[in-house]
Order: sequence, then C-alpha cells, then structure tokens
Amino acid sequence: MGVDFLRNKRQPHKKAWNLQMLRKTDDLFADEPKRPYRVFRSSLQGAASLCNGSEVLIRRLSDGNVVISQDVSLVGGIDRPASDLLRALDTHNGILAGRVYECFDDLGIVDIEAEL
Repeated sequence: MGVDFLRNKRQPHKKAWNLQMLRKTDDLFADEPKRPYRVFRSSLQGAASLCNGSEVLIRRLSDGNVVISQDVSLVGGIDRPASDLLRALDTHNGILAGRVYECFDDLGIVDIEAEL
C-alpha cells in the first residue's frame, strides 16, 4: 500500500540535457566575448618617443608604482592608476601587454590601451 501510493503521487522524472546552456550562443563552438579594452593616461619620461600602435608593457614595481616600458627601456609612468588596472596587474603577476592608443608628444603624455 505505501509503495503504490508513493509511485502514484510522485512527480515524473525525465532525464534530459540542460538546453539553457546551449541557448546562450548561436553556435556551440562560438568564441567567448572578448574582455573590454581600457585606455590609461601615462606621462612620458626623458626623451622617449612613441607612435600610435606601438607595443608596450605595463608593469607594477615592487614599490607599487606602475610604469610603462618599451623593450628594456622605461618610457613613462601612470601617476594615479585605476583600481581595475591594479587588480588586473595583480592577477597577471604584475605585467600586462598594452598598445599606444594616442600619443601627444608636445604635451609629454601618451594614452595606453590594455585588455583587462
């Protein structure tokens, strides 16, 4: 009596794939959306000259300063880095790849684009 009652009153159980995960993209093999790019303003140091599109490295030094370097030479620094830049640097062991977004040689500043 008890087993028959439970079999009659329970909800039916159907095994199936969870299709909600597949509905997020049109294609199962579609690329994930890329992370956003952010632009940070840096001041140039010395006689450094950069052109638009130049590849640079954004590094966080042990004293907490954030500097911009090209090859092995230091070309600039970010005075007040944003918190998301510091978080990204901490996540990537203190170094990020960047690109010169726009250069203002006469003002001595450069905008650096980085993927966070």
